[in-house]
Amino acid sequence: CMVPRVTAELANTLTGRSDAASVLAKLHKRQLFIDRWVGETLSYQYHALFRLFLQEEVKKCQTEAEWNALVVASAEPLATHGQVEEAIPLFIAGQAWEPAVRLIVTQAQALLALGRWQTVQQWIESLPEPIRNTTPWLRFWLGMCRLRVDPAKARLDLEPAFALFQQ
Repeated sequence: CMVPRVTAELANTLTGRSDAASVLAKLHKRQLFIDRWVGETLSYQYHALFRLFLQEEVKKCQTEAEWNALVVASAEPLATHGQVEEAIPLFIAGQAWEPAVRLIVTQAQALLALGRWQTVQQWIESLPEPIRNTTPWLRFWLGMCRLRVDPAKARLDLEPAFALFQQ
């Protein structure tokens, strides 16, 4: 219920089962709160409200540490399967700062080139301030995001980034 959209291969990885494709197809055929997406690869996703309901139910039965571990465990296969944009918010939600920072830094340039600076900015601003302020690449990419709309504010990130790189 953590993963926004899942392929059969990813479902096999997440569940440890080998029959995910047939289970997902049956759930969809029976119209059990699951949608099918046909594209390069067939994928499935829970209806949004049902997904939120499942997450809340699971969260009630978990400690914060268990919940974070579950969220991070869901994010790791996403990152491995190339679904980085889905993985980053999960790493952030699970307070797994190191993999979140690594993925943000590796994806920022490509996303900014596509005009998706708001996504990158939101991810960076979701990180704890001490991490944002001491990681030069985060300061740099945050400054590059802000450069498009507020050059003066961008300078407040780019100058400290430069100083961190010099150190």
